[in-house]
Amino acid sequence: MPGNKGIALPANRDLAEKALIKEFPEEENSILEYYKMVYLFNKEINSFLAASAGSTGEASSLKKMIMKIGFPKKYPTLAKYAVRSTQDVLDEFFKSRELQLALSAH
Repeated sequence: MPGNKGIALPANRDLAEKALIKEFPEEENSILEYYKMVYLFNKEINSFLAASAGSTGEASSLKKMIMKIGFPKKYPTLAKYAVRSTQDVLDEFFKSRELQLALSAH
């Protein structure tokens, strides 16, 4: 980070949130919402991968249409963030470039 200032983020979600809030108290709500989104994203991608594991061959046209309509309803966080860049997501949540830099390194 700028000025040789670094933040060691623990692997534990609660401790990481607390460490970031201590350094960036003005971004407390954004930090909590970001971590909520990240964990929900991971839950949805794991659910999607588990559901897709048994699929074989090319999906039928009907199944593709159902997935196109149903996917965003079943996996809203995954549908919203899966194809966005890291910077785009960080810009959505945070104003502080230093905080964005700390998170993009993890």
